[in-house]
Amino acid sequence: MISEEYIIELYQSLQRELYIYIYRLIGSRETAEDILHDCFLNLIKYSRKHEIREQSVRAFLYRTAHNLSVNYLKRRGKIDIIPLENDAVVVDDNPATALAYKELNQAIHSLLKNVDEVSRSIYIMKKELDLSLDEIAAHTGKSERTVRRRLKGVLAYLSDSLKKSGHLMVFIYVNFLIFGCLTG
Repeated sequence: MISEEYIIELYQSLQRELYIYIYRLIGSRETAEDILHDCFLNLIKYSRKHEIREQSVRAFLYRTAHNLSVNYLKRRGKIDIIPLENDAVVVDDNPATALAYKELNQAIHSLLKNVDEVSRSIYIMKKELDLSLDEIAAHTGKSERTVRRRLKGVLAYLSDSLKKSGHLMVFIYVNFLIFGCLTG
């Protein structure tokens, strides 16, 4: 069984990033907090019967967070992503630019509803948590090559869909994502 001190240490080091991940999947702050706590309860319960290696604890928590979030969304009859209030990146103070970025982010979040859950999770981990590809691979239990392929697939889908819908800044935005996340 995992020691109480180790659970506290894990909670202190991972709770923020897990909370952000869960919140981005479900869109409810209160429910994200509940699911976050359930993740650690599941870890404690699981560790009573099974040995958990230190290297796999983080992946276990992310998998648990993902599964609990998906189950919650299935029970509620919706699987979507709700953008945070200040999600748009604003390059200058021009209200037209700020509005264009906000519309682009809304379009991206709307399009992400059509992406499979694993690919959506990979995208969120990269974009919102700025995790490296090897960290995402460890969290999802996928190979780094699979993570890279899934991320490229999501970015290609977003690029094609956003071009069709007439979002003019998509080229700059998606290319920033491609070069910013697929090189590191």
